[in-house]
Amino acid sequence: MQEAQLCTVDWQLAPFIRAFTEEAFGRVVQAFVSQHAAEFAGPCLDGSYPLAWTELHRQYSELFECQLQSIVQEEGFSRDDFRNHMLELRQVACTMQEDEFLPGCEPSYIPPGP
Repeated sequence: MQEAQLCTVDWQLAPFIRAFTEEAFGRVVQAFVSQHAAEFAGPCLDGSYPLAWTELHRQYSELFECQLQSIVQEEGFSRDDFRNHMLELRQVACTMQEDEFLPGCEPSYIPPGP
């Protein structure tokens, strides 16, 4: 967590939001969805799902895990530091009023990318 605290960003979550909303990543996700959408077209009437769906979900999740890994490395700290920081923010959020902002997140300002 100390590494995350040393990270100097204008707004603590901006690099992550930018990374997950950047055009290149969106194209990767869209390509995956386009490639595999037809595999989900047939419902399973008994409520089950094919094992292939589990594998596709793992692959889809991996896209996001790789993007997260890339951004935490770029920002200079570990995924564990990031996850711990998110847990801390969640704990703070549980004590806040609806009209309050998380520390470093007021009021929904995302600075432009580098």
